[in-house]
Amino acid sequence: MSRGRAGITVVLVSTLISCAQPRPPPASEEERTAVTNAVLVCLDNAALKVDDRTSDASTIAVAIMGICDEKFRMLDEAYFRQENNATRQILMSGTWDTHFKMAIRTVLAVRNGRTKGNAR
Repeated sequence: MSRGRAGITVVLVSTLISCAQPRPPPASEEERTAVTNAVLVCLDNAALKVDDRTSDASTIAVAIMGICDEKFRMLDEAYFRQENNATRQILMSGTWDTHFKMAIRTVLAVRNGRTKGNAR
């Protein structure tokens, strides 16, 4: 078997295996809301602690994304867990922009005195 065919065979077998695995049920609306709120509180708290109000908002947004990375993973898992592994990987690879938008909006809201966080 040539290398090209072997590669295609591996991809096909991997895809079939991932499709054959039972999928967990989708997250409930309550779970999605709870994890979204947890992300927003984390971002608020992180922005309140990190923002020096001198750095540009995008720099602070990237910094707080790192602080809230685990919460973002929980968010992605809640929204994508019912997908097969291959689809989940594709979907999760495109979430950075959404996470960044959430973070930048939070930084701007905190700078304008609108926050949901607990830190002050």
